[in-house]
Amino acid sequence: MSGEYKGKIKEYTSLEIELQRMVAKLSLELSYKETLNNGNKLIITNICLKNVPVIGFYYNTGTVHTPEENPTRFTDYTLQDVPASGETFIWYIPENLQGTNLYISTQEDKGEEYAPTYSTYIEITGKYISTTTPDQELTASIRLYPGENITTDFNIRRNAHYPMTVTISNLDPENDKRVEIQ
Repeated sequence: MSGEYKGKIKEYTSLEIELQRMVAKLSLELSYKETLNNGNKLIITNICLKNVPVIGFYYNTGTVHTPEENPTRFTDYTLQDVPASGETFIWYIPENLQGTNLYISTQEDKGEEYAPTYSTYIEITGKYISTTTPDQELTASIRLYPGENITTDFNIRRNAHYPMTVTISNLDPENDKRVEIQ
């Protein structure tokens, strides 16, 4: 926690100083159907939080920090298994101010293509089996970028909670930049 007081402190004075958490809380409630709306199968295997700052500052500097300044400032967390639909994942991370992209107009466009390079994101991966090629198992990846809104903002601010409720019922990589199938 941190706080700041500006002014003179008089002897025997009682002061109230508002404290703020130095980290943000990300929570993801993940639900999915193993058989998607189009009949294809998705078996989610793991989830990972990526581009997480490893350094927290006592006070908000208000500036974007990138690895060019110090390449060790960001890390990826360890993969977590996804045992079942309906699981909730919670992370506490240092502030990561990466700005906004006002050219994004829909949540489906809030993907890697338009995200600032070092934005924090949640990557959900799994096995994808298409009805047209049932013998071929592909890898599906879904990237979710938390922020102050579901489209243009990529800032993770201290002392804030970023709850995400995600239900996966279909994957459409042609129209959803958050989805990749390989």
